[in-house]
Amino acid sequence: MLRAVLLACALAAPAVAQTGLTLTAGATRLGYDADRVGRFDETYSAFYAQRLDGETELVPSEVTGYAVGAALSFGVGPASLRVGYEYGWASTDARSRFENGAGDRVRTDARDHVATMALLVPLVSRLQVGPVVSATFREMTVTSRSIYSDGSESLGGEYLLNGVYEGSPTYVEAGGVLRLGLLRRLAVPVRVTVPLGSPGGDLDIPLTDYDLLQGNDVFPRDWDRWRVDQIGSDEAAALQGDDFKGMRVHVGLEISL
Repeated sequence: MLRAVLLACALAAPAVAQTGLTLTAGATRLGYDADRVGRFDETYSAFYAQRLDGETELVPSEVTGYAVGAALSFGVGPASLRVGYEYGWASTDARSRFENGAGDRVRTDARDHVATMALLVPLVSRLQVGPVVSATFREMTVTSRSIYSDGSESLGGEYLLNGVYEGSPTYVEAGGVLRLGLLRRLAVPVRVTVPLGSPGGDLDIPLTDYDLLQGNDVFPRDWDRWRVDQIGSDEAAALQGDDFKGMRVHVGLEISL
């Protein structure tokens, strides 16, 4: 009887759970809520239409960044369960230009902490596919400066738009992943996810400048509504952390240790 058990274990050995560590680095395309984020540039450009020298897009609706991470894989037979962590960053830097050379400069910075879990199954040789879910905590910062005609810049409170505005959207994503093996230890993962929502529902929390003492401490979504709100009470006129959520496309290079 004991010999039969030992023989069964030996035959099943290739299918028993295996554990491995992988490291990955790559590029990520982040999408934001184009309608809500784009409302700022639309209303800003309309208000300054007579002074602007050309079109402007101060807050883009998508941005390309980078990400690095690590994952543990647990395999049973051909399938593989991967649990990992990823840190990503993406930035934009744009300015408007008035006819006199002055304008505004707006920089956006997204810093992502992403916990992922994927189940991969082989499709054909060297190719695995499967579903993926992730939990994302994003540190979102929008920095606005005034640019004067001589080229100097100011972050001071002489203009209401100036400031460093912060928000921290937390949400769940779901989608699919494709993993193409190249060599024995190298592979290319491609992951596409979309946001499902925030734990407990989306939170209407505007991006806020907590340091600069001025009449309006939230970054505008609707320029006209924001201009007449000198105390920041109209939160619907402000960009919110949850406005910076959207489809994520990640392409990386993975090495198994």
